[in-house]
Amino acid sequence: MKAAPAKKQVRSCKRRRPSHLVVFVVFLLSAVSLSGGGVSRKDRFWDQVDVAPILQAGLRHQGPVSEQDFEQLIRHNFRFIYFNALREDLFLSMPKPEKVASRIARVFELSEEIRTLVKEGRGLSPDCPSLKRKQLADELARSSEQLYATVHDFFAEGHVSRYECRVGVEQGTECPLFSDYLNECAEICGMLDEALVRYFLNPAPGVVRLSDYGAVSIEVLSVTLRRLSLVVSKSMD
Repeated sequence: MKAAPAKKQVRSCKRRRPSHLVVFVVFLLSAVSLSGGGVSRKDRFWDQVDVAPILQAGLRHQGPVSEQDFEQLIRHNFRFIYFNALREDLFLSMPKPEKVASRIARVFELSEEIRTLVKEGRGLSPDCPSLKRKQLADELARSSEQLYATVHDFFAEGHVSRYECRVGVEQGTECPLFSDYLNECAEICGMLDEALVRYFLNPAPGVVRLSDYGAVSIEVLSVTLRRLSLVVSKSMD
């Protein structure tokens, strides 16, 4: 079944008080493929595929469970994702399991890059040169763009999601407040962690909960972060 065309909508610039607000609203729709392609379930390839890169990249999400249990959780989700949640409409044939595992690891790596950049930004002093802040926003834009591409070209999250963020503007200017921007980035990082666990480390993959309908997808979060970062960077030109 082919994925429905992506729907994107961005609304910007909404006033609540004398200072301006930059407002982003992002919608994306994707559909989950349900066929398993040309790989047989009898092969039980999910028990043999090398998930070490995922274990390493997703280490922060392991929590109190043992490495063995964490590996089992990864393999359990890997099986479901491979047969039920890949963008099969984009493949001439089903990708090799190792390639899918590599993509999953890359998703976790990029999310860690974003988290590290946000942490670095929040550690900057208020009188930090604007060039340094611009470079940080540019790096966040690049990392979030790569995250979107990595997910969108491979994985179908299977639900409509929406996210709106608001960033204040410096009095008498059109420049977004950098502190507000970093606060939004931190908020997005937290929601991104939730989305990664929901999609790649779910204790019950395939089970739809009521809370899932209000959840924000990885694609929407990465698109929002990229657009917000580009606006902030451009304001410093």
